[in-house]
Amino acid sequence: MSTTNGGSQNPWQIFRRFWPEVAPHKGLLCGGAATLFLEVALRIIEPWPLKYLVDSVLTPSLEGNYRGTHAPLTSIATLSLLYCVVISLRAVAAYFNTLCFAHLGQRVVKRVRSRLFSHMQKLSLSYYASARHGDLVIRMIGDVGLFQDVMVTAALPLAGNIVVIGGMFLVMLLLHWKLGLISICLLPALYYMTVRLSRRIHTAARRQRKLESSMAASVSEAFASVATVKALALEQTFGSLFSQGNEKSLKEGVTVQRASAKLERSVDFLIGIESAAVLFLGGWFVLEGELTIGGLLVFLAYLKNAFKPMRNYSKYCARLSKAAAAGERIIEILDAVPEVEDAPDAVVAPPLQGAIEFRDVSFGYESGQQILSKVSFHAPAGCHTVLLAPSGTGKSTLLSLLLRFYQPDGGDIRVDGLSIAKLRIDSLREQIAVVLQNTELFAGSIRDNILGGLTDVSEERLHDAIVTSQLAGFISSLSDGLDTLVGERGVTLSKGQRQRIAIARAVVRQRPILLLDEPMSGLDPESQKLVSDAIRMLAGRATILHVTHDLRHAASADHIVVLDEKRVIEAGSHLELMALNSRYAGLYAIQQAGFGECRQ
Repeated sequence: MSTTNGGSQNPWQIFRRFWPEVAPHKGLLCGGAATLFLEVALRIIEPWPLKYLVDSVLTPSLEGNYRGTHAPLTSIATLSLLYCVVISLRAVAAYFNTLCFAHLGQRVVKRVRSRLFSHMQKLSLSYYASARHGDLVIRMIGDVGLFQDVMVTAALPLAGNIVVIGGMFLVMLLLHWKLGLISICLLPALYYMTVRLSRRIHTAARRQRKLESSMAASVSEAFASVATVKALALEQTFGSLFSQGNEKSLKEGVTVQRASAKLERSVDFLIGIESAAVLFLGGWFVLEGELTIGGLLVFLAYLKNAFKPMRNYSKYCARLSKAAAAGERIIEILDAVPEVEDAPDAVVAPPLQGAIEFRDVSFGYESGQQILSKVSFHAPAGCHTVLLAPSGTGKSTLLSLLLRFYQPDGGDIRVDGLSIAKLRIDSLREQIAVVLQNTELFAGSIRDNILGGLTDVSEERLHDAIVTSQLAGFISSLSDGLDTLVGERGVTLSKGQRQRIAIARAVVRQRPILLLDEPMSGLDPESQKLVSDAIRMLAGRATILHVTHDLRHAASADHIVVLDEKRVIEAGSHLELMALNSRYAGLYAIQQAGFGECRQ
């Protein structure tokens, strides 16, 4: 499984990466942009009633030179009303601007979360073998939520704030070019200070986010294995690991807050110096007659509004940096490439009969370390074929290769003569039912777990699955029957009960191929008999490929394939293998002589 990591990315880069998720919501985007520009225009207009009030009404009235067509009080009232209207309209525009961007952010997050979950389901098992499940959950839920801050609090509003800054400084230059140039001189210093400290904040925030995710993964692992943790008295060990991560996260958090506070105060300090310089020079220009008092008030109002986005950025820089780090972690998963994908010319699998053939299949989980070497065997359609091999020799891997969880390093796997590499993965898996060694049930009722999402199953078909899997007696003993709730992962049931529910789940699907991966491993004799009886009742209904290392379950099979030393060493029926008087026959003779279970 390969990934690409683009390294540290700022909110703008992340925004560009997720632009395809924004584009479908052009209505909200245009509405937010329109109200944002309206708000900017109203901000530019807002100080002008104050300018006219001071320059055209108050100052002339105090000097006795007022020549307006209306009484001074009427003019004051008109200008005050106009000022109130402008502020009210700006507030309304700001409300709809916030509302549009908030709805846009929520919808984008919904699309990103759906896209992320869909992509994660396509990733190969090798990805999950190296990933921590708790970390993936945090990325799926927490990081996507934080990512919304990039969309709503940063990228879209800050893009509009660039327009605010540009518009304000343009008007300031037109109003008084000397003061305008003085104001613009501060921008390089502000930019340098913001970029330098923002990088430091972003680096520390990214480290903190990774530590938080690592802690969540440790908590998830501890809770998922709580019985083992308690049995081995590992509470202190896990508690110590969590405390260490918590302490490191605290230090990074302090670093983030310190740098953020430094940025915020530095911006305030520079803006304060700039405002003082403009006030001093502006007062001088007023005394020299180059600028009116109202013009100076307008200029100071513009200066305040122009620097407001910079203050906001410094104030929320830590949160935005965390959100940007969350966006990077989402991109890391989206950039992960599944090892096994549909071929460009893949076709939908036709209805299968279930004849399975492995042709010189080789495979290794790591380069240069093969666990299967040129494995070849045939499992006839409709027959019960047992794959018999010692533990750790790759017999379960054969089932994973058939399900296309992994790609063979060499050779070919065929079903009904069709190479599975040429079939669409989903259409192949839809015709295969699986019973694993460690069955995972889902929180819900027994009925829900048997149906497994199927909605078109008749009561007769469900009853047949229950009878076939030897569950009828167990279910009838429950007060709520099929509607009995089981705990998460089926912890309220015994392993034998979980295995029979898994068999019922496989039976109700009526697939042409059934894969059994050590379904009786670790069961007590009574449970083993019930599961064995269930498997026998399935004979003839489907092609059964049964992985085991126990000879007791092989003798009744139609076909037996014996593997050892990475390859097939014998294949045939029980009688044929006994006639060969080789590996299988010797092990079976030892079992019959009474030497325990006689496991390879």
